[in-house]
Amino acid sequence: MEALDYTDDILRLHDLTDIRLLQLHPLLDDGELSCSLAVFDQVASLPPYNCLSYTWGPHLPGENEDKSHTSSSRALLCNGRYVSIAYNLSTALIALARNQMAEEPAIFYWVDAISIDQANVAERNSQVGQMHRIFREAYATIAWLGPSLSNGTWPHEDWPSTLSFMRDFHHVDGRQGKYEIYQSVQGYHHGDPEAYRKLGVPFVKADQWYVLAQLMRCAWFSRVWCFQEMLISRRLKLLCGRHQVSVDELYDVNQFLSSSRWGSQMLPHSSVADTLLEPDLSAFYYRERYQERGPLDARAVQACLGQLVRKHRYATDPRDFVYGLLGCADASVRELIIPDYSKSVRDVYIETARAMITLTGNLQLLGCVRSEGETSIRGLPSWVPDFSLVPSPNSLHPLYKAEEFRAAGDTTLIIHSILSMDVLSLDGIYFDSVAETFQPLSGLGDDFEDREQLDALRYLQILLDILSRSEDIYHVPGESIVESFWRTTMANTALQVYPAPLTWRTHFRNWLLLQLASMMPGGQAFELSRRMLDELTILRASGDVLDAELPTPRDVVAASKGFEFIPGQPYSWTEEADRDGQVSSSYLFTSNRRLKTWMRSLSLSRKGYLCMSTLKMMTGDELWILRGAGTPFVLRRGLDNKMRLVGEAYVHGIMDGEATAEEDVKWQRIELV
Repeated sequence: MEALDYTDDILRLHDLTDIRLLQLHPLLDDGELSCSLAVFDQVASLPPYNCLSYTWGPHLPGENEDKSHTSSSRALLCNGRYVSIAYNLSTALIALARNQMAEEPAIFYWVDAISIDQANVAERNSQVGQMHRIFREAYATIAWLGPSLSNGTWPHEDWPSTLSFMRDFHHVDGRQGKYEIYQSVQGYHHGDPEAYRKLGVPFVKADQWYVLAQLMRCAWFSRVWCFQEMLISRRLKLLCGRHQVSVDELYDVNQFLSSSRWGSQMLPHSSVADTLLEPDLSAFYYRERYQERGPLDARAVQACLGQLVRKHRYATDPRDFVYGLLGCADASVRELIIPDYSKSVRDVYIETARAMITLTGNLQLLGCVRSEGETSIRGLPSWVPDFSLVPSPNSLHPLYKAEEFRAAGDTTLIIHSILSMDVLSLDGIYFDSVAETFQPLSGLGDDFEDREQLDALRYLQILLDILSRSEDIYHVPGESIVESFWRTTMANTALQVYPAPLTWRTHFRNWLLLQLASMMPGGQAFELSRRMLDELTILRASGDVLDAELPTPRDVVAASKGFEFIPGQPYSWTEEADRDGQVSSSYLFTSNRRLKTWMRSLSLSRKGYLCMSTLKMMTGDELWILRGAGTPFVLRRGLDNKMRLVGEAYVHGIMDGEATAEEDVKWQRIELV
């Protein structure tokens, strides 16, 4: 095999606007694949062309890359030379050569692995910087999902029916609106014909849902570059083998799975169930947004970098987690973040974090940092996220929304100039320090197989500890200690509404009632339940809480009759017993709380404030309010007296600027390293 000589006159790029396009030739009798590659000026002589979007590795996740049919290279005859290309790319080019779409005017293709001299760093920098223009000016983008699903184990006759039912869901409509109709079948089983009659669509067999799940598992949906290409392409055509899939229809059927919550009870195959349980809609949403409103602003790019694009977290080069989004970003972002593959991953991430903070004018990105030792990129400053990893825990406030917390009041972010790019120099107020952290219960793992119950037991133990020292804890005026506790563990946010409405008192009470009722006599769980009831009785007698906030022992006994106890299985609630909707109310509280408490712990400050932050928070860590920030932050002072970011925090009672409203507030300059 030879390598293309990109310095040859016919392949050399003479201008920044030049690109290389290939033209496929008809397949020879022996199946040999051949093409011609030439340079074109985007301004003067650009013919109609398509962009090819594909994955460089296997087209299916988890596929053994050592298999000869996926990992070995294939020969492509290009400009008279045999060059080596990846297997998945060869299958795409063969399919295109065989099935040139008659209705398309474009006979040229832009293919990154061939059109860019990958060994030339300067050229890669230049071409990546033009990616938005290359894809926007193309007639269409052909997204190659692969030659087949499940290595071809699913017969082609499943495809027509699958494509047909996707089309049916796309055309669902009515006076209620499409998504309201989707939500109307939440309580139905996916095999119930009545649900399909209600939707007005034909019945869908399990095998058809399985084909959809396999389709969504294609590696193309999990690559950063493919996410960008999906957004910016004017026309996007998804191809799997010889079948074309509509993007709009795929979006609607995934929206249905999300709205109806059918994925949680869909099919016994674990990999399929995981795919359908939480369909990733962010790429579809951002494509729709991009097509309607144009390139993404800094806040939207920050959201993609930080947490939204959870299923597009794969790239060969870690720098592409940043550079792979620049094509869909607006000019302000592209002016500050310029592709440069000669820079280290560390430097690219530092520059990106600083650019995002500068452009957005807020510190929300700091909520995406991982603790020291949990990053894959060595040497990152504590305030810089590792963009190659999904944030853990999630940021307290969605990055795509304007900040609702106002811990720093109406102050404006100021970043002080400093010579070192590693240091972030800001103004802050020292508020308090961590006096005690509440770690999860230990020693219960052998006694409880039910993960949900173990999670609840830990939560109840912490609540019991808090109640036992209520006199030492700061109370928000008008709130009981119980209310301050559950509001803290939800970051006072219910279904993205801040502050959580008072109706959530009822949801918490129902959750507490059912957790206590589910604990059978005997063992540690029952002992905890008994202690909790004793503490609640004392608390009620003190008059510090509303009677409606807490269940009585009689309430617990009555509720326990609604449980079915089957040895060796988690406790289950009988539908007949749930006359008052307590189960659904309890579940609402559970699901909402988990969004905030996952990978976080509770602590008590020296002034008695309840605080929730990362599990890495330690006694002695300092609570700071940074100018212009929505949330307080936990900082750790090192032996060198330098400050390191531990994580963002929710501190109940100071999230609306209370701490900055005092007259004697003194802002001081600090440096995060």
